[in-house]
Amino acid sequence: MSDLRRAGLVTSQRGSGGGYRLARPADRIMFADIIRVTDGPISMLPCVSRNFYEQCEDCSNEEICALRKIFAEVRTAVADILDHRSLADALLLERPEKTVPSKASV
Repeated sequence: MSDLRRAGLVTSQRGSGGGYRLARPADRIMFADIIRVTDGPISMLPCVSRNFYEQCEDCSNEEICALRKIFAEVRTAVADILDHRSLADALLLERPEKTVPSKASV
């Protein structure tokens, strides 16, 4: 939780009645934000990461690497979904008949 707090996704309050709360409305916190803070890059290979690029140790030529091309497509598809899906979306999918509170407790 401290990583999420440092990233500005949650706030904390000490003492009785304290705990963690979302730092901004649930519809403005995307799953990609959370995953990048807690798990690091979304890509499955370091050579296709947009934010954490590293050349693969055993790759002799990235330009012709078939795995790199395929996993770049995977990264793009997954990142596109996670960059556009918020915590509010998850709450609405779970209980569509209710509205999403703007200051949800974590």
